[in-house]
Amino acid sequence: MKLSLAVLAMLPWPAEALQSVTLGRYPSASPNVAGCNVRDGFASGKYTIKVPVGTNASATVSNLVEGTTYYFVVTVHDASGVEGLPSNEVAYTVPGIAPPGTRWIQSVPASGGAVLKWLPSASPNVAGYDVYYANTNGSPPQLVFSGKTNQVALSDLTPATKGDFMVTAYDSSGQQSTNTAEIAGGVVLHSAPELRLQQASAAGQSKVFSVTASGAILPSWVLEG
Repeated sequence: MKLSLAVLAMLPWPAEALQSVTLGRYPSASPNVAGCNVRDGFASGKYTIKVPVGTNASATVSNLVEGTTYYFVVTVHDASGVEGLPSNEVAYTVPGIAPPGTRWIQSVPASGGAVLKWLPSASPNVAGYDVYYANTNGSPPQLVFSGKTNQVALSDLTPATKGDFMVTAYDSSGQQSTNTAEIAGGVVLHSAPELRLQQASAAGQSKVFSVTASGAILPSWVLEG
């Protein structure tokens, strides 16, 4: 029970940053074929996903991420579910640039701000990243950072404003990945407190100072010298 596999067409879904690919197979010569399975994975010879496709001569595999390479094979099975040998392997790289990975925000109590970080894009030709910010009043996203690093300080944004952040990757030609999903719930940025240092007196001690702060004070903060 052996058959051959080929890529027939790619179907783009740009609004969702995902795409589809249609696979076609040459029928197996075995008389007891009850159906087929499409198997795919992210490495050659390693297939982690199985999709039953019945006896159709072609099948569309959806939710493929831009800039990612997938490896496909097809197997046929009999009525009891026993699979035959896999077909030839087909590798397919989805056009475009893979978006950055997981994003998270790390607060910086000492400055009252935060740092936005993200995992690099899986695409090998990424030249840098753009970070967009949108507050919760419905304003369009604004570009707040463009560069090669995978983190950016957010302390220069409007204090005490809740906002959402999106990150895209781009290559040397200017081609850009689709936006990542917004961070759920956004983030509230605070202005740094204003500190005042004054010399103070204490019994039996010298060089004692008192520090007072004004402005928006976080629930917890750190004094660094």
